[in-house]
Amino acid sequence: MNLPKELRLANRWLVTRNDKIPRYVSGLPRSGQLGTAEDLAQLADFNFAVNSLNPNNPFLGFALIAEDNIVFIDLDDVLDEHGCFLSEDVHTLVDKAYSLGAIHIVTGKQI
Repeated sequence: MNLPKELRLANRWLVTRNDKIPRYVSGLPRSGQLGTAEDLAQLADFNFAVNSLNPNNPFLGFALIAEDNIVFIDLDDVLDEHGCFLSEDVHTLVDKAYSLGAIHIVTGKQI
């Protein structure tokens, strides 16, 4: 998996399924007061989350916590069949993200 080291080291990992409801690695939906000690204690490290994937919860998720100062930008359908941006606006946005300190951008594939 092509993920930044900073994300792999964070204990913020979840699992999910096609319904996109974040779930703790136990399979229970993430709920309650997010970011509390109880919530954070149920988030997993990357390796544990990967090893928790199963047919019921086949996808990884990442819990965004304000204190972490991590921002994700999800851009769908922005590449052509050659991996080039379809729009100059998207290219400008990605360039701006890098100029502001983005450490990694994954395009055109699922992790």
